[in-house]
Amino acid sequence: MVQAYRAEERGADRFERRSDGYRQARVRGQWLISVYFPFVQLLASLATAAVLVVGASRIENGTLTAGALVAYLLYIELFFAPVQQLSQVFDGYQQAAVSLRRIHELLRERSSTPLPEAPRPRVQAAAARSPSAVWTSATPPRTRRAPPGRARSGRSRTSI
Repeated sequence: MVQAYRAEERGADRFERRSDGYRQARVRGQWLISVYFPFVQLLASLATAAVLVVGASRIENGTLTAGALVAYLLYIELFFAPVQQLSQVFDGYQQAAVSLRRIHELLRERSSTPLPEAPRPRVQAAAARSPSAVWTSATPPRTRRAPPGRARSGRSRTSI
């Protein structure tokens, strides 16, 4: 339709603007993700280091056992792992929401093809009325095959 009304340039410009906007949004989103995940990992590492330093001094003083220190380190891991998983789920949700919004925009867009002033009546093809009567070279008629292990004469292939 774009070529019929000589609107190739206008359509190409519109496509370029939209795709460039999408590209910029994805680059910005990827940049935010590339900053967020390492930041959360840094926080987890700093928390682990702090617990190790404090825990080692308390073990040295005799106020903490090695088992309790390991438990605290596991608690830190249990705290930060869901935070990262939640952010990944949220990123997937945002991408799905943007995609859904674009689908809605596409479905709401009016067609630029004008409706005919006097449409012709619809004609049904003969094949549409009786599909079993149609035979093409792509669908040959069915042939009977011998059951597996049986020759056509009725004898088994393994017998001599």
